[in-house]
Amino acid sequence: MRYLKVIIVFLTFNSFANGGDDVIRISFDCFEPNLNLQFFGINDTINYTDKKKDFTAFVISNIAVYDITNNKTNYVFNDAEKRHIVGFYFESKYIQEHKTIEFNNAYKPSGSYESGLYEYNSSLYQHSNNRNITSRPLSNNLIIVTKDLITKSLTFWVCDKFGNNLKKEIEINKDWNWEIDVKNQLIRISKQVGLKIEIQNIKY
Repeated sequence: MRYLKVIIVFLTFNSFANGGDDVIRISFDCFEPNLNLQFFGINDTINYTDKKKDFTAFVISNIAVYDITNNKTNYVFNDAEKRHIVGFYFESKYIQEHKTIEFNNAYKPSGSYESGLYEYNSSLYQHSNNRNITSRPLSNNLIIVTKDLITKSLTFWVCDKFGNNLKKEIEINKDWNWEIDVKNQLIRISKQVGLKIEIQNIKY
């Protein structure tokens, strides 16, 4: 398995329109080699009532960021609220050969860089507008998506890769679609209202 085991996230949570199991979990085994960091998901349970039925959901509720160089651990969320994390994304490498930005160390070439043997790998293009990218510095931020088990709303959070400076960016309901626009380093949400498209952009 590749460094970050988030295939479920990539396939399921690109937009509300795709639906998906409310209690699907992501798991972490991930490094950020540029900053010498390791990410861990914190396993937890959420007890909730929906339509007068009681449920227990097994979730990832927090992210621990281990700074290997300084032997320090930081937690992204530092309050008592339990959250259901359904998305976790960060830029990890610029791949010159494909002119794309890799996310979450997800790209696995079929051969070495020296041999030039590659297979088409959809992990490079899981996000929007990620072709013919000019070489640029990587974003220093994490994108985290949480989901409310009752309302099904999604909340988008951005913090730096060390887990600091967390900011709640926006909460959206099922009427909205969303995507990561890699070229412009934006989270874009959109929905149709009548015969118009409503769009909002969030820098990451």
